[in-house]
Amino acid sequence: PLLSKLNESIEQGVIPEPPNEKLQFSIIVPVFNEYRNGHIFRLIEAFSLQHSTSAETFELILLVNCLETASQDAKLDNVNTLALVDAITNKEVVLEDSSDYHQRVLQLARNKGLVIHAIDLTSQPLKPLTQDRKTNVPIGRIRQYGLRESIRRFAHTARGELGIVVNFDAD
Repeated sequence: PLLSKLNESIEQGVIPEPPNEKLQFSIIVPVFNEYRNGHIFRLIEAFSLQHSTSAETFELILLVNCLETASQDAKLDNVNTLALVDAITNKEVVLEDSSDYHQRVLQLARNKGLVIHAIDLTSQPLKPLTQDRKTNVPIGRIRQYGLRESIRRFAHTARGELGIVVNFDAD
């Protein structure tokens, strides 16, 4: 199922908003269970504090994913991550039950105009690569999905396919 989703993304794209014409950097970040431990907030804060480049030249693409063996807590964490991205991109959305730090990061990202997208891959949980390790994630396939979406987005800018794709981890 993920491979068919990969092929679809290259043709039609999964991020409905068009890229900024000044887009130079597309930062791909696979995300799983990163809300409660604060990793997603530190990542967003770090990119919101960038002074060497303007927010219109880069975008964060979060690939929210999970294994089929994921706990309910981990799945809820992913739901919260998706809600956070929604709250950053839509000022009408309120981030419920969040700390002062979380609210500061939210406001910082909004004020910076951080361009952030979340691709929800949780509807098709992934199988671990091996039976003996439940946390052995097929991360290469997840990154490939983000890479294809980034390439598609660069092709729709004034610069054509020129751009830099960076892979990060949320932690």
